[in-house]
Order: sequence, then structure tokens, then C-alpha cells
Amino acid sequence: MATKRKSNIGTKALKRGQNTKASKTIEYIHVDDLEYDPDNPRLPHSIIDSKDENEVINWMLKDASILELMGSIGLKDFFAAEPLLVVNSSKNKYIVVEGNRRLTAVKLLHHPELAQKRSKAVLEISSDAEIKPEFVPVIVYDDRHEILDYLGFKHITGVKPWPALAKAKYLQQLQPEYSHLKNIDQYRALAKAIGSRSDYVRDLLSTVDLYDKMADNDFFDIPGLKEDTIDFGVYYNAMKYANIAKYVGVNESLQNPNSKIDLKKLKQLASWISEEDNNKTTKLGESRNLGKLNQILGNTKALELFKSGRSLDDALMYTGEPSELVKNAINESFSQIQFANTNSYLVDDPDDSEIETLEGIKVIAETLSETFATKLLKSKAKKK
Repeated sequence: MATKRKSNIGTKALKRGQNTKASKTIEYIHVDDLEYDPDNPRLPHSIIDSKDENEVINWMLKDASILELMGSIGLKDFFAAEPLLVVNSSKNKYIVVEGNRRLTAVKLLHHPELAQKRSKAVLEISSDAEIKPEFVPVIVYDDRHEILDYLGFKHITGVKPWPALAKAKYLQQLQPEYSHLKNIDQYRALAKAIGSRSDYVRDLLSTVDLYDKMADNDFFDIPGLKEDTIDFGVYYNAMKYANIAKYVGVNESLQNPNSKIDLKKLKQLASWISEEDNNKTTKLGESRNLGKLNQILGNTKALELFKSGRSLDDALMYTGEPSELVKNAINESFSQIQFANTNSYLVDDPDDSEIETLEGIKVIAETLSETFATKLLKSKAKKK
């Protein structure tokens, strides 16, 4: 049986949505009887599937604040006003649903040899610690779902926000409670439960479903792309663009908007966003180019060119925005030439190739100037 003892410290009830639960008593549980939550939204699938506590600890150590927590607990003890929130496991132990970072800090104070990352710092903090609590404060809940809404307020809209992927995984766990509702009503109910917007919930759930499909397909074997390197935020932002969402098969009119995802096109999108060339550059480039990609996916000719290997800007020329692109190119070229002219005194030994390039620029600039002057005269004549 798990080792525990009661405390006479009272606690305020946690809130589930807006409803207050009955007050619960803090209990003190031995640290060896506390286990990591296998459904923790922050943990990558590879860590969860391994079921190895040591792997969880070392994944947690990527967060430098674990060391700060170790130092604080080692000096001032575990703060009783922030108990761990736990549920019973099937092994007469307790699963920590909220507080896995603090659990890691306590475990490392007792077992610094488990650290494969930051091992020197962990050992030093553990050696210097005045306090290594064996029993830590917890509040025991009968059902994990009793804690979920509280986590939503704290980690999605609250003071300790999770990364986008963790937020999305959390919403996935909460969604079954609203499965009897139409999808639009699900989004509204989930948004109300966590104090957020329905469109935010919709986009997170849609994107995490795509993420799961990518993970199930080993991220399409794209070199370097895996669950701890993927920039989930870029994919989340991509799904806000109608043409990108439509391209991969997202259909918000369906009860399950992602039920008709085209894996081939999802793989194509993933390669554009995440696959790097020899220069460590992706086909998309910066995330701010998602708007350009969205325009391209809405134009058959532009998409054909982009898929054939043409650059984003080259393909964009065929979406009905060439005038703006040409103007931007002229302004950017002027800025670059102006920079070169201002700093030309720094070059002591120019070579023939630079002279030839400048002569070529001169010819192109003259030709372009004549072309634009002719177009301007025609435009003014039409207006008359």
C-alpha cells in the first residue's frame, strides 16, 4: 500500500468550470509512491510509450527551471499551499496529474544519479540541499477529469501557459466529455470550460489531429522532423488559412472536420514547412510566408509551378499579385544597391566579376526604367 499521512491543513476547493467542489484535505504521500502522468499533455509520445520514469525525468531536465525548483525545495521545503493534484493508480500508488515538474525536482534531490542531462548541476544542488522531503503535499481526486478544467484555466488561459502542442493535447483529453454535441457546439463548450475562444479551440484541435496523423506516419520520414523538433505553432497558424486547410482536407462543415484528410497532401505540406535543404532552409522559408503559400494553393497554375520546384515568390507571381511583387523587388534592389554604394569605400580590391555585375545591373535598370516610363505614359493617356 502507498505510504501516506493526513494533514490538518485545509484547502480551498478547486474549480471545475465555474462550479466549486467540496473542500478537500491535503495528504502527505511518500515520493516513491508518486508516478508521472502517462497522459501529461507536455510529454512526447516516445516518452509516454516507453513507460520509463528515468526517461521522463531526463526529458523534464530540458527545462532549466527544474534546477531552480530543486534549489528552492532543498532550501525552503515543498510549498504546502501548492499541493500536487493526484488520482489513484491501479498499483496502489498515485498518478500526478498536476505538478510533474515539482515531482521531478523532489525525485532528483533524492536520486541525483538519475540525471543524464545537467548531471553536474543536479548533483551539486542535491549535495547542498538542507531539505529533501520524503513526503509531499497532495490532494487526491477520484477522477482525473475532476482536475482537467482547472488545468485548462491554469495552463491555457492562466498564469503558467503551456506550449501550443500541450494545450492542444489537453483539449483532446477534455473533448470526449462533449462528444454528444455537434462540433461547433463542442468548440463553444470547450472554450467556455477553459475561458477561451471557440475558434482558438477549433484550430488547436484540428492541428493536433494533423500532428497525430504525422506522428502515426513517422513524420513521413522527413529528415530531422520528430515530435521534439516540430514547430507545432507553424502548423497551427497554417490551419488558420482557408486554402491551406482545404488543401490537406480539413472540412469544418463535417462533424469530424479532419475525417477526410489527404495524407499525401499532408506529407507535401509537411515537407514545405519542415524539410530543410543543404542551406538549412525550407521551401516555405519563414512562417510569415504562410500567407503567400495560402495564395498559391488557391491558384492552380501557381501551385503547379511551386510543386515543380519554383520558389514561393516565383509561383506567387501567378496568383494575381505580380504588380506588388515587382514593386517590392525594385525597392529592395534599390536598398541593396544604396547600401553597396554607401559602403564601397570598404572594398580595396574589386575584381572584374563585380564590374561585370554592376554593368549588367546598369543595363537592366535602364531597360526597366524605359519599360515603366512607356507604361506610365499609356496609363495617363487612358485616363484622359
